[in-house]
Amino acid sequence: MLPDYGASTGAKKIVPYLSFKVTQNAFVGNNENNERINFKLEQGDNVLFDMNNIVSGFQWFAGGGKLPDKVWDQWNTSGDKPSVVPPQQPQGRENADGKYTTYKRFAEIPVYSSKLGARIFSFDGASTYKTAQSLVVQWLDNLANQNGVVYMYQFTGVRAEQNPKDATRQNLIPEFSFKSVISRPSEFDHITPMNGNKASSQSLNDDKMPF
Repeated sequence: MLPDYGASTGAKKIVPYLSFKVTQNAFVGNNENNERINFKLEQGDNVLFDMNNIVSGFQWFAGGGKLPDKVWDQWNTSGDKPSVVPPQQPQGRENADGKYTTYKRFAEIPVYSSKLGARIFSFDGASTYKTAQSLVVQWLDNLANQNGVVYMYQFTGVRAEQNPKDATRQNLIPEFSFKSVISRPSEFDHITPMNGNKASSQSLNDDKMPF
C-alpha cells in the first residue's frame, strides 16, 4: 500500500503526487502546502522511475470528496522476472451523484528528478494508463539486478492519437524512453511503500548525475 505522507502541514499528511491532465496537456502536482502546481517537463528531460515499487489495480470514485476505493494487483518484484496477478474487476456502483460508474484501471509509480522532486506518479486515465503500460514493457525488456536499482527514462514528448470512442477528440499520451539503470537514490525513501525495495539507497548529491 502507498504511504499516507510526504510532507506535513500541522496534523495533515500530504502525499507528493504527479499526474498528467490530458485536457490541459500539462503535468500537475502539489507543493508542501498541498497547493496545486504545474511542472514543466521538456523533451529530453530524464526522470527516475522506481519500478520495483509499482502498484496498480482498479479504483472507483465515489465523489463527494471521498478517497477512491482501490482493489490492488498482486505484484511480485523480488525475483529476476517481475510478475503481476490482477484481481477480477469489481462491479460498478452508484456514486455520490447517483450515477452508475465502473472501476477503472490505474497504476502508481514513485518518480524522482531535480524538477519534480520525489513523488508518486499516478496513471489513472485511459491515456496515461497507456504510458504506464509502456513503462512496464520497457522495464521488463531491460531488467537488471532487481535489488536496489531504479530505471532512468527520458521524456520524449506527448503523442496524440484519435480517441477510439469519439473521432472528434484526441488522446494525449506522455511518452518516456528507457535509458539506463542506476542505484536507487535515498530521495525515494520517504515515498516508498511499507516493506518496499529500499536496499542500496544512496544520496544523489553528485554534480555528475545526468538529470
